[in-house]
Amino acid sequence: MNFHWLSGVSPRWGAVLHAIGWVALVVWVFRLPREELLDDAPDRARWRDLRLWVLPLAVVQVALYFVF
Repeated sequence: MNFHWLSGVSPRWGAVLHAIGWVALVVWVFRLPREELLDDAPDRARWRDLRLWVLPLAVVQVALYFVF
């Protein structure tokens, strides 16, 4: 494959697209109803809510991508 057309694109655009993907994932998860996220859970404990886990993980992923 010939990707010569990418030679003028800044590598920072890869990081920006990566961050946009994570933001889209976070927005999608926060739009899901809580009942749907906890449907198969044995209890309705607050720590089982996926929305509590996605946001910090997305922030760490984006930060690591921009740093390294």
